[in-house]
Amino acid sequence: MALCHSAIFHICRLGGIYYFLQALGYKSYPPEVMITMSLAAIASLLPLSLGVLGIRESSFAMGLGIYGVDFTTTINTAMLVRLILWAQAATGGIIMVCSRNEIKV
Repeated sequence: MALCHSAIFHICRLGGIYYFLQALGYKSYPPEVMITMSLAAIASLLPLSLGVLGIRESSFAMGLGIYGVDFTTTINTAMLVRLILWAQAATGGIIMVCSRNEIKV
């Protein structure tokens, strides 16, 4: 079940990044985005900065730069992805704090 949830999350994330690139004017292809996401995920495992700030964005910029995307578009896309992940985490944290009395661990 957890594997299914993880697969759904990553497919939705791939689609989101793909449509961000489309909205910013770059005609990308899903395999390019998949390869770049994989490289960014591997780079984010390196413990070089607090919260991997800048590591994921720069690897994303370099990965899409290989396919001819300009630097501004890649950084904008990476920052949008970062903001959405923070919003999701904040929403989950608020829900957890509000329902803390109901959950018994």
